[in-house]
Order: sequence, then structure tokens, then C-alpha cells
Amino acid sequence: MPKVLEDLVKKMKKKGMPEDKAWAIATATLQKKGVLKKGTHKLNKRK
Repeated sequence: MPKVLEDLVKKMKKKGMPEDKAWAIATATLQKKGVLKKGTHKLNKRK
């Protein structure tokens, strides 16, 4: 998994969020921001 995704999940878990929910929210957020490719956990190429 990309480090940025793991770091975001770790921050959410530290704030008390369940792990499965943290992974779902982190993945969706990073995909919307364009950091991850849609529907995957792979990093998008930076321009």
C-alpha cells in the first residue's frame, strides 16, 4: 500500500475510528483528490 494511504489510516485510527471505516474513507478521499487511481490503491502519476 502507498505510504500516504497508510499514514492517513493511521491518523484516523488514532482519533478512534474503526480500521475498516478508516481504510474506506482514506481510499475514497485520496481517489477524489487524484492521489490514487479510481477503484484502486495504486498511486496516480504526478504531472
